Amino acid sequence: MGDREFIAHSGSTGAIAVQNVGAYGQEASGVIESVTVFDKETHDVKNFKSSDCGFGYRQSVFNSSEKGKYIIFEIVFKLSKSAKPNLGYRDLKARFVDKNPVAC
Repeated sequence: MGDREFIAHSGSTGAIAVQNVGAYGQEASGVIESVTVFDKETHDVKNFKSSDCGFGYRQSVFNSSEKGKYIIFEIVFKLSKSAKPNLGYRDLKARFVDKNPVAC
């Protein structure tokens, strides 16, 4: 998965993990490796692996079962140097007709 789908998203970095933002068939959960949080109840710093974040469509534990419990300090992203663009969407197909886009 590439990272270009997220370039135009506005908002804070923490919101990427809270909302599992996405565009054109890609979601942040595909590139998030871990999320470091501050627990407002226990005052502990915790690290969530991506698999512990409960990611779903525009959902995570940070906006559902654990909503309001954490302050997100850090997100570690794992990006690919060889990602292929997802051209399955009509607007993208039209934009790249007769072209061969490549990921950077």
